[in-house]
Amino acid sequence: MSDTLPQASSCCLDCAEPTVTAIPGPEAAAGAAGAAGTDGIDPFSFVDGGTTAVPALGALSAAIPLRDPQGSRWMAVGQEVYASPYGYFEVNSIPDDNSVVLLNSGDGTAYPANIDNTVDFADGTKIVPAGISGPAGTAGASGAPDTGTYIVQTSDAALPAAQALDTLATGLMKSTTGTGVVSIIAEGVADGNVAPVDQAAGMTAGQAVFATASGLESKVAATARTALGLGTLSVQNANTAAITGGAITGTTIAGSTGSFTTLAVSGAVSLSGALALIPTTLQTVAAANVIVPSGKVRVAGDGGAVVLTSTPTITPGAIDGQLCLVQGTHDTNTVQLQDDGSLAGSKLRLGAANRTLGAGDSVLLSWDATLGMWCEISFTALV
Repeated sequence: MSDTLPQASSCCLDCAEPTVTAIPGPEAAAGAAGAAGTDGIDPFSFVDGGTTAVPALGALSAAIPLRDPQGSRWMAVGQEVYASPYGYFEVNSIPDDNSVVLLNSGDGTAYPANIDNTVDFADGTKIVPAGISGPAGTAGASGAPDTGTYIVQTSDAALPAAQALDTLATGLMKSTTGTGVVSIIAEGVADGNVAPVDQAAGMTAGQAVFATASGLESKVAATARTALGLGTLSVQNANTAAITGGAITGTTIAGSTGSFTTLAVSGAVSLSGALALIPTTLQTVAAANVIVPSGKVRVAGDGGAVVLTSTPTITPGAIDGQLCLVQGTHDTNTVQLQDDGSLAGSKLRLGAANRTLGAGDSVLLSWDATLGMWCEISFTALV
């Protein structure tokens, strides 16, 4: 609170004017709302329709209020306005506050969407201020020539040199080297066609692929071998393959060595290397033993000289014409063979009643299937 002001009678000296401080009172209640302001300007409307049509791109007059409710004129000569939906216009002149002459801004290039002046504005057409058209942009790059040999889906008169795919039959496209002309390849298994996959049989990774009447399909290994006419040789190890049937005709057998269980040759045999009769393990025989034939058989008497009495003395041959060279290996433990005339059933047709084989002595025999005999070809006795 302020101090009490001093009385003049109590002062010894003249006092200055007192300072008065105004203290605000409590805030009063809110006043009544003010009156509504004047409505703003909506896009201006023609009072009536446009004038009679004038020549294209010429002036167009219309009755229109040019002052807003506050009395300000909103349009000026040279101003650009937009009349919806007729396009852009320039204010050409303003005869008075209720009329204006508009010049169509369209000239065939600028404002191409503008109407021409053969159309009157409708009653209530909206007109608003607008900006002028900007400068023309930089021309874009030229398009592809219309004379190019393109490939299009459907024919186009603007591209007379193009090839239209809709003129081709349904199928797979093939491009021709050098020209690029597209043609159609038919589906199927005939030559020149593209074989489709047989959807019913399907394809499985790792299986062999075959062409069938229904298209391409894969087969498991066993089925594939059967389809190709392959036998058991196709699944044998290359180092242990056994040929148990068929014939080898007109084929060079590679390698420096090889062996056959039975080799039948119907034509001439030409050898450029050595021909060897492979000897078997030494056969030590007693009188009743039977010699097992091979290319070359080495024999010795069991414990001394032996005269073979076995019938047959040598196992019969496997094929007609089979050769067997029997060779002695010991001058004491000799082996004697007896002709069938000396020992019935020996099945030996010798050049003598018997042949005694000492060390290095040999007899070359050939099996005659008709006679059922081993027939002597030659006998060699070393001195």
